[in-house]
Amino acid sequence: MQTLRHPLLEIRTVRVQIREQRPIRRLPTIRPIRATELFGPPPWSLWMVGCFSFSPISRLRGFLAAGGFTLLLTLAFPSALHSRPHIGILAPRVAYPSQGHEWFGSFLQDELSQQFRFSNRFAVMSPFTARLWQERYDSRSPEALKMFFQQAQLELLVDVKIQKVLRRVGVEWQIVRGTDNATQAVHFSKSYPLDTPDEFVVAMFADLETEIPEFSGLQGFPRGQTWKAVRAFYQWRGQQVPQRGSPEWSNFRSQLRGLVADHPSLEEQVLEYEALLDILEAGEQTPAYVPILKKADERLKILKARQPGNSEISTLLALSYYLQGETLQAKSEAVIANAKNPFAGPALMIYGLVIGRTPQEGKSFIQKGLRLYPFLADSTYDTLPPYHTLIRPLGQWLISGSSQSRPDYEERIAEGQKYFRKGEFDQAQQVFADLSATVPTIAKPQIYLARIEIRRGAPETALRRLQGVQRQFPEESEVALYLGYAHEKLGQNDRAEDAYRHALNLRPDSPRALLRLSTVLIRRKRYNEAQSFLESLTSKYPDYAVAWWNLGVLHRKLRQPKQAQQAWERALQVEPDNERIRSALMKLSVQLESVSE
Repeated sequence: MQTLRHPLLEIRTVRVQIREQRPIRRLPTIRPIRATELFGPPPWSLWMVGCFSFSPISRLRGFLAAGGFTLLLTLAFPSALHSRPHIGILAPRVAYPSQGHEWFGSFLQDELSQQFRFSNRFAVMSPFTARLWQERYDSRSPEALKMFFQQAQLELLVDVKIQKVLRRVGVEWQIVRGTDNATQAVHFSKSYPLDTPDEFVVAMFADLETEIPEFSGLQGFPRGQTWKAVRAFYQWRGQQVPQRGSPEWSNFRSQLRGLVADHPSLEEQVLEYEALLDILEAGEQTPAYVPILKKADERLKILKARQPGNSEISTLLALSYYLQGETLQAKSEAVIANAKNPFAGPALMIYGLVIGRTPQEGKSFIQKGLRLYPFLADSTYDTLPPYHTLIRPLGQWLISGSSQSRPDYEERIAEGQKYFRKGEFDQAQQVFADLSATVPTIAKPQIYLARIEIRRGAPETALRRLQGVQRQFPEESEVALYLGYAHEKLGQNDRAEDAYRHALNLRPDSPRALLRLSTVLIRRKRYNEAQSFLESLTSKYPDYAVAWWNLGVLHRKLRQPKQAQQAWERALQVEPDNERIRSALMKLSVQLESVSE
């Protein structure tokens, strides 16, 4: 492999690699790898800038320029880094009778990801990103796996199902390899004792090493944690992130700090989440609140020294520096993150934002980043990591707020709506997820993603999504409408009523908001209010069959059968082929005739 003969540049390269690959705990020392061994020498002009500049600032610029060249080569020739296969670990499925132990699946996903990073042999997809991809392709069918591999550019996927019985855990392993046009899976099952987390991890990696050739030579690295500590952390993490500045937010952070006091072995997890919450709190302010971001920097630098193989830490540092306006440091950390994991989409986006004088100059990097991380628009205020703080700077050049800027927007929306009406939710989800990533300043694709989740029986997921969308689009009445519908599905009729009233405040003539509000009022036995809304609705929209139907239902509850008959007759005039209305009307007519006789 070709190397540079210029001693100055070679020595500086070795120094950087030694700093980034120093041992962690019991990790073996790894020989420093020169950047030139992977990529060959940089072009003469960059070498000249890096080696013959006498000013320290100029030398720093030369070093960053050489890093930028490395990143360009990585994008142009990704096979250069394929000595580190891209691997993702899905959130494990927790089977009966393990209810109440859902935290164990989160622990296993995080721990496997971290252990693979410790091995320094893989480009590891972050658990956050893996969960987002998993939500998009929630089917484990061969077709869904194929699309997942293609879009995420994976080479290996670890998918497990766990079942806890007493002091043992049964694990069904599925290791999926990606090829050019298909996926191949290896299945095996094992059972492990739950003595300590470290022993559990070591036993798992011993089996992985035996069963999967790509994992030969792997070993588990001890973290010294107890099951009590692990459970406490993941039970804390399972809470919904409160609104910043609220008493709940202060309590949430106090609970996190208390974890490390009770369980010192959780220090690294607590440091990471303290930094995440710092960026979340400071990054959404305009401008970002720098003193809080400085605290995040301190925590992330400690983690970076302890976990040099973790690209997510460098990406978060790049984000923090970017929000502070420190573009040189942001660029440097983005380059480091990409060197560890060339599939880290947020790092590419940040690099694109800071590589030139304007974001437009980094467009190719941002576009690649969005393809690898197409979830930017799905992020909400309670989503971690807080990459949604990048929506505003990216939106300035990526799209405009009008669909006119994308000639294919209406065509793609129509395609997704067609799939939705036919009940082909996998295809509809793909279309709307793509649109939400590329057109994050338009609410409709995100609303349809929530509607799909509702139709699939996941109203809680839809509710969380819609709450985030509402913060992004506070004047969008349709968001409030489907928030109300999600609350209805969860049996929260009081909150549903508030949401529908808010939708009507935004759009007073919304027939669906009037209809749903009347339905909730009927359910809450506030019949007079419901009747007022329904009579107003049928007066404004006389061809709205469902409104006439609901009015008839209300009259039945009020024991007014003749008025109910009149309302249903109007509904049948609008929809003469509706068998449900016809059948109900016939039964009511028979009852009225029997009463009159």
